[in-house]
Amino acid sequence: MAPTILTPDNELSFPDFTLLRASAGSGKTRALAHRYMQFLMSDKIKRNSLTNILAITFSNNAAREMKERILTWLKDIYAGDEEHLDVLAYLTGIDRDAIRNRAGLLIDHILDNYSDFQVRTIDSFTASIFRSSALEFGISPGTEILLQKNQLIDQAFENFFRKVRPETEESAILEKVIDYIVSHKRTDSRYPWDPTEEIITVFKKLYSRLASIPGNAEPEDFSTEISETFSLIKEQIKKIDEFISANGLEYNKTARFDRALDAVKFNDRDYAIGKRHNSNIIKKGKLGKEDFDEWNSRVNELRDELNSLYAQLTEYYARSYFNPHLVNFRNFSDILQSVQRDHNQIFIDDIGKILTSYLHEQIIPYVYLMLGDTIHHYLIDEFQDTSPLQWADLQPLIENSLSQGGSLFAVGDTKQAIYKFRGADFKIMKQLEDIQVFPSAAAHVKDLDTNYRSDEYILRFNETFFNAILEHEEYGAAARLSGLDHHTQKASEEKKDKGYAGSIVYWPEDREEDPHPERKMIIDTINDALRRGYSNRDIAVLTFKNKDVTTISSWLSEENIRFISLSNLDVRNRKITGELISLLQFLNSPVDDLALASFCLGDICRKKLEQSNIPGVNIFHFIAEVRNDADMRKHPLYKNLQEAYPDFWQTYLEHLFTRVGHLSIYDLTQDIYK
Repeated sequence: MAPTILTPDNELSFPDFTLLRASAGSGKTRALAHRYMQFLMSDKIKRNSLTNILAITFSNNAAREMKERILTWLKDIYAGDEEHLDVLAYLTGIDRDAIRNRAGLLIDHILDNYSDFQVRTIDSFTASIFRSSALEFGISPGTEILLQKNQLIDQAFENFFRKVRPETEESAILEKVIDYIVSHKRTDSRYPWDPTEEIITVFKKLYSRLASIPGNAEPEDFSTEISETFSLIKEQIKKIDEFISANGLEYNKTARFDRALDAVKFNDRDYAIGKRHNSNIIKKGKLGKEDFDEWNSRVNELRDELNSLYAQLTEYYARSYFNPHLVNFRNFSDILQSVQRDHNQIFIDDIGKILTSYLHEQIIPYVYLMLGDTIHHYLIDEFQDTSPLQWADLQPLIENSLSQGGSLFAVGDTKQAIYKFRGADFKIMKQLEDIQVFPSAAAHVKDLDTNYRSDEYILRFNETFFNAILEHEEYGAAARLSGLDHHTQKASEEKKDKGYAGSIVYWPEDREEDPHPERKMIIDTINDALRRGYSNRDIAVLTFKNKDVTTISSWLSEENIRFISLSNLDVRNRKITGELISLLQFLNSPVDDLALASFCLGDICRKKLEQSNIPGVNIFHFIAEVRNDADMRKHPLYKNLQEAYPDFWQTYLEHLFTRVGHLSIYDLTQDIYK
């Protein structure tokens, strides 16, 4: 059946800006691929050659998968696939036989002109603009674009530290940074501390963060606000303590309000940063329920005022933490740019910054001239992952295309925005839903409301959960901002009346009687699933933190429930992996006695000896003997092993030992497995 979310050719009018909101499993990438093929096949859409259409993704894998999907579907259409034929016939108004012929011709055309098949990452596209216009920036077109910046930054810092001498500008900057780090460093370590590693680490993070936003970040001084707010916190803590003492109330030990009193006593500002008291500060004791509720309500009002001050202090602290680093950033950036010029290299993060000031409306035709292509139709996947800097680069190019009768088809879901750590900002997509950003075209906002991935009861469970968040006093506003109020989805026909979802349980914060009420529920749920015919491998327990994995693992062990934790599944943490690495280390350096001993005393060697017919081999006794014999210690351990157990050596180790240097590490490891 033909889709109704995409507009057919005879109803399209240009310029066209369509913003498609699509939740997980609703087929947003499918819609984008259909739009791409519609434009390529259409008789009515102008400027629709391969070079005029650009589909943008945010990872190389996504770009590759999109290309594969488009080519596969064209092949399916040529082979007579009914579903895709229906879709393209509906969208283009062309008869099915003609669509099949065009699909075949398009496959040949794409493969013959594969470089014109523009399904690319945003970084790839901006890099091509940069290369084509490099001379305009005073940069050689042969400049290497680096994806990784660690090595060059480390070298630049080495150059910087060489200049640090007493009473120099570099020394003054560094001292400010170190003083600030020391004053905020939450550690009572007695070991010597080298600040260079922390300075470099912060700089790298700061560099990546600033590279994702237009403009420059200016330092802000909140030292006065921090001092005043902490004074208010101390006053509020004293106020609560005096109130509790004056009224003969008792502290609830689990609330740990004694830590707050210590913070006042020792003037510990760091304690208050990020702090929040959620438990009841007083305990019921001998109070009746009504009396306790009344006193507890009054204390909690004071507690909430304290929490507000904690939050304010944390905000000031967070906003001022990087001030010295920002000052250092400005000065060090000059050295880094010098190192980049010397190596004829530039970071891909820097390209966006350079292009932002370059891509203004007057010179865009020149940009397209240098590229050799004019993009008239933009398609953007996972739009919620766009960063402000990427959008600043794309926006003038898209506006130029729209002003000439082009189009933008953006697909995304703000609920799936997970790349905040690399600068993505889902609010860009939200803004396009509400504000007319492009003078040439208003947005047609559409929704894909059918989920083809999840069963119906799973969708209803999600809906209930999202509604609970929307109604939450603390998180509701953020949830609406991120798009949770647009979460309703229908199940596809084959998914209706299927699936199962349990319940959401909120455990009390005050757990004096039972610190782990969730234990029984987890165990009972697992046992119930096992009784209903599911196997252990069908069940997964997910936790928020790694420490919770350890706790739940101990519960399962005590109940004799077989399980595998994530750490057990990580091959890097397996004991057998360590033994294989020890063997490789020995083969690489035969004089490494420790590596050979580690392998020989491991499970692999022990089990092979148990299975073999080689008599009299006692590795543990042999290594102990070597350790206690001064004459034997004069020779490498493997020489003693050859002499003591020649059959063992020839059967298991000689073949590997003689092939080292003739095999790659891959082939050598493969031989070890055999």
